Amino acid sequence: MFFILLCLLALCMTGWFARFGPDVKTVHGFFFLTSSAIAYSALYMLPALLLLLPSLWCKSAKTAMAWSCLSAIAGGTTLVISMIDAAILYRYGYHINGLVINLLCTRGGFRSMGLDSATLAPAFILIAVIYIVCLAIGYACFHWKKMEAVFGKICRPAILTTLAAIWAVAFGYSLLCTGHADFFADTEILAQQDALPYIVTVRMRKFLRSLGFKEPDRKKIPAFADANSEKASLKYPRQDIVRNPNRKKYNIIWLVAESLRADFLKEDIMPRTWNFAQTASRFANHYSGGHGTRPAMFSMFYGLYGLNWDVFMNQRRGPVFIDWLLEDDYQFLCQTSSDFTYPEFDKTIFSALHQDVLVEVDAKTPWQKDEKLIDGLLAFVKNRDKSRSFFTFGFFEATHAPYTFPEDAVIREDYMQKINYATVSAKDAQQLYNRDCNAAHYLDMLFAKVIAMLDDDPELRDNTIVVFTGDHGEEFFEKGRLGHNSTFSEEQIHIPLIIKLPGATPSVCEKMTHHTDIVPTLAPYLGVETPAEEYCLGHDLMANYDRQYFLVCGWNLAVLVNHDYKFMLPMSMKSAFKSNDLKHRDDSPCTEEEDDTFISRFASQLAGIQEELHRFIDR
Repeated sequence: MFFILLCLLALCMTGWFARFGPDVKTVHGFFFLTSSAIAYSALYMLPALLLLLPSLWCKSAKTAMAWSCLSAIAGGTTLVISMIDAAILYRYGYHINGLVINLLCTRGGFRSMGLDSATLAPAFILIAVIYIVCLAIGYACFHWKKMEAVFGKICRPAILTTLAAIWAVAFGYSLLCTGHADFFADTEILAQQDALPYIVTVRMRKFLRSLGFKEPDRKKIPAFADANSEKASLKYPRQDIVRNPNRKKYNIIWLVAESLRADFLKEDIMPRTWNFAQTASRFANHYSGGHGTRPAMFSMFYGLYGLNWDVFMNQRRGPVFIDWLLEDDYQFLCQTSSDFTYPEFDKTIFSALHQDVLVEVDAKTPWQKDEKLIDGLLAFVKNRDKSRSFFTFGFFEATHAPYTFPEDAVIREDYMQKINYATVSAKDAQQLYNRDCNAAHYLDMLFAKVIAMLDDDPELRDNTIVVFTGDHGEEFFEKGRLGHNSTFSEEQIHIPLIIKLPGATPSVCEKMTHHTDIVPTLAPYLGVETPAEEYCLGHDLMANYDRQYFLVCGWNLAVLVNHDYKFMLPMSMKSAFKSNDLKHRDDSPCTEEEDDTFISRFASQLAGIQEELHRFIDR
C-alpha cells in the first residue's frame, strides 16, 4: 500500500506535466498521455520500491522501519526532482538538461539564474513538506492499524495482479505510441513526449514497413547534424589572415549589457546612450546570436553560430579577433560583473589572454559591481601606456534579474520592489518591466561617464572604436515566459547595437543585422584584408550588406530567422523530437499553407545554415 500511495503522488506530478504539451486533439493523443502518466508514475518510483522490498523479509520491526524510511526518502527525492523539473519547464520551457546541470556545477552559474533567498526559502519549505508527507505515509502504513483496516482489502493478490496488468498495458501502449509517432511523424505525440520529464521511446520503422505501412517523405523534413561532435576538429580560420602592414591601431571599448532589450535604447530610458547613438551607427533591427549568454557572446566575438561553442572550448581556441589585437601588442582589461568561468569565457573568447587582465568585479549587488567596473575602465584608460593601443571589455549585470539599481536611478516609480520567483506571474509583468527600465537607466548613467571621457579627450575619441550592445534580450510574459533562455521571441533576441567608428558618418540602419556581423565590421579598421567568409559567417555592416537570414541558438535548439519567418530547428539528437515550429518574425502564428510550403520556399536558406554550421569544423 505504501508503494501504491507513492505512485499516486507521482501520478499527480506526472499528470501535471501534460499541461505543458500541446492540446489533445485526438483520442489517440489522450490515451497516450493517460497511459504514459500511469506507466511512468510507477517507473519513477522504482528506486523507492527497490528500497522497500527488503522490509518484507526483515524479522526486526526496527529494521523494516529503517528500510521503509529509506524508501520514503527515495520517493520524496523523486517527487522533489520532478517538482524542480516542473518549475524549470514552467519558467523556461525545457526540462533539467545539460544547461541546468552546467549552471549547478560551474562557479557563478547558479548566481546567474538570479535566485535569492526570497525564492529559495519557500522552495526549501515545499521540499521539506514533500519529504515529511512521504515519511508520514510510510510510518502510517507500517504502524497505523486503521491503514491496515482501510486498505487491507485492496492489497489482495488478485487486485495487485490487476494493477500490475494495468501498468503493463499502459507502458506497452505508451511504448507503441512512440514507435508509431516516430514512423508517421505524428507531431502531436512527439510534442507530448517532450512534456514528460523522461520517457522511453522505440523505433519500429522496419517492422511497420514489413506490415505494408508507408511512412511520410522524410526528405521534406530538414535534419541538422550536431556540430559539436567530440571527434570534430577546427579549420579556423580557413586560410591565413592577411593584414595591411601599414594599418592604424585603433583603441577599442566594447561594452555589453546583460539581457538588454532593444526597446530600452530610447530617449526616456537611456537618454545619454541614445544621444551618443546619434553620433554613431545605430542598428535598429539587430539580433542576438542566442537567447542565452553563451551562444550570444560566442556569436558576437567569433562571428560564428553558438552551436560551435563546445568544439572551440574543448580545443581552447579563441577568436581571430583577439589574435589580431595580440599581434598588435594591445593593452587589455576585460572586466565582468558576473564570472569569466560561467559561461566559460576564460576557455573560449579570452582563452589567449593572461588571467591578470580578466577581472571579475566584486561588490555586494550587481549595480555596485557595474559602478566599480566603470571606475576600473576609466582608471585603466587614464593610466594606460599611450604608446600602445588598448582593448577594454565590460560586461554589466544590472539589467540581469533581479534588475538592480540605486534609488537615484529610478525613473519609473511603479516597479516591483522585491522579486520572489516562487510567486511572480504574468500579472506582475508591467512592474517587472519598469524595474528593468530603472536598471537600464542606471547603466545609461554609467555609460555617460565613458562618453564624457571621450568627449573630454578629442584625440582619444577620434582614435577609439566603441561597441555597445546587449548579449540577448529579456521577456516579461509578453509571449508567456519570464527572462530568457526559454523561447526565441522578439523580446528575448532583439537587442540594441551601436558602433562608433572613427571617421564614419552617423547613420541608422533599418536592415536586419546579427551578432556575427560585428567582428567583420571592425575587421577593416584592424587592417584585415582577408574576405570575412574565411574567418566568420558575418558581413561588414558598413558595406551596405542586405542579410537574408541568420541563426539564433539555444542549448540544443536554434531558430532560422529571415525577413518574414522564424523556423525552429532541432540541432541534435537531444532535441530530435522537437517539431519544426513556424511563426512569423513577430511571433504571430502562421497559416497551414505557410507551414506546408515553408521548407520548399526557403530550401536554399536551410541548406545555407547547414553549410555555415560546419564551415569551420573539420570531421
